[in-house]
Amino acid sequence: RLKKLYSEKLSTDIEIIVHSNVVNVNELDPKKSYIQLTSVEPYFDESELNERKTSFYRKVNIKRFIYVTPFTKTGKARTDSVADQFIRKTILTTERSF
Repeated sequence: RLKKLYSEKLSTDIEIIVHSNVVNVNELDPKKSYIQLTSVEPYFDESELNERKTSFYRKVNIKRFIYVTPFTKTGKARTDSVADQFIRKTILTTERSF
């Protein structure tokens, strides 16, 4: 649905990137437009959690979000050994609240 919507709006071919990995821009086709999708969760520090006591207040007026990306030191996203697995946490801040 997004691909069709933005292809029509921008009058160009759209590619959807559905992973949270860092994208190497040198590998992208300059004739196409790209949208990278990932799932995010609201992010609160301890003081915000104390202020937002109810579920409602933890779901409205949010400006910061977090997502996690699995990685290994070898560059693979996942491995068989938990000892070699790491998680990168990325916190995004928006100009306006949701």
